[in-house]
Amino acid sequence: MDIHFIINPIAGKNQSIRKISLLIDRLNTEYPDAFIHFTESKGEGGKIAESLKGDLVKLIICGGDGTINEVVNGLGPYSSPIIDIFPIGSGNDLSRELNINNNIEELIKRIQDDEYRSIDLGEIVLTDDENRSIRQIFCSSCGIGFDALAAHFSNKNTKLKGFLLYLSSAFSALRNYSNSRLSGHIDGRSIRLDSMMVSIGNGKTSGGGFKLLPFAQVDDGKLDLSIINYLNRLKILFYLPIAIFGKHTKMKIVNYSKFESCSIQLDPGNYIHTDGEVISMNGIKVEIRVLKNALKIKV
Repeated sequence: MDIHFIINPIAGKNQSIRKISLLIDRLNTEYPDAFIHFTESKGEGGKIAESLKGDLVKLIICGGDGTINEVVNGLGPYSSPIIDIFPIGSGNDLSRELNINNNIEELIKRIQDDEYRSIDLGEIVLTDDENRSIRQIFCSSCGIGFDALAAHFSNKNTKLKGFLLYLSSAFSALRNYSNSRLSGHIDGRSIRLDSMMVSIGNGKTSGGGFKLLPFAQVDDGKLDLSIINYLNRLKILFYLPIAIFGKHTKMKIVNYSKFESCSIQLDPGNYIHTDGEVISMNGIKVEIRVLKNALKIKV
């Protein structure tokens, strides 16, 4: 089985160059016939993946959640390649969920093994205020409102990584966020409320370790949903540390559930992210569903 690597050389805010160099040295020894693809621009990882989606190959993604998202969208759901991850990004939430680290020797051993598991993915179709439609797959998380605005500021920060990056971005979002009135259906149940943040996904954490969906599982055939009701800035300062550690789900201001499909209108439109990458700054409608057992990934 052919082995392909898609490597994002600027993953982790350009702080992973030495790790990549060490990896390449080991690959030249252990897998000299492996195909190594370096991405040079946004979207290139998806194009490389698209060319491989019908091939039964081992595909190792070297990057963060954004790189993984790009590659998986290039592959599409239920594609042939078996995925592995070498996490060198800023947040690495999917690898954290799967208990995968960036130890080179462990990666070498995993490549030798043919075992894999299938995990769920999420799919979102959003409409923005100019009636444009965007369809996107997400591997770990999708956020609407405050969470997505924090992701917007996170992507602008060129220095911090992980938990500190999201914390800094959350305080930036605090000065600029707006609530939205939500209306729609979740697995047939009607909803109508004012919300400052909606978190959706099959991974427990987003933003580099914020435990917004503490009961999520990657293979239960469901997506988890946390809706935090309208809060003013002072209350956000009080509740945010609680949400960071996943202790918010039983509070009256939180609606937490699992679902398979939903359709939600936003008024006014708001920021939306998938796996930490902002895909709209003014989404007014989203339709989201789970794609069960849609990605083959190394264990």
